[in-house]
Amino acid sequence: MSESSTLSGRVSSPPCASNPQAWEMDHGGLVDWLRSLGVCLSECPLLAQCWAVRNRQYPAGHPAGVIWAGTAYTETGRPLLTQGALVEYGRRREAGKVAA
Repeated sequence: MSESSTLSGRVSSPPCASNPQAWEMDHGGLVDWLRSLGVCLSECPLLAQCWAVRNRQYPAGHPAGVIWAGTAYTETGRPLLTQGALVEYGRRREAGKVAA
């Protein structure tokens, strides 16, 4: 997410704004994705706004190949809703069974 918002009278930026590649599923691997998800869910001051932007931009679908608003999405836009799903996706990707 690249939008900023005013919280308590000050402008805040989401953690993904300083390193957008860390939120792309074709960069890094499982450890990197888990780190980005953790930062997103525990440190982002704009998580609710991020969800709202995501829902406006994808009202009938999902983004593809990114971590957005605390959810990882495959290159086809399938949400990886559990840690187990993320681990399995990472294993399949490392084995070359899914596109990076």
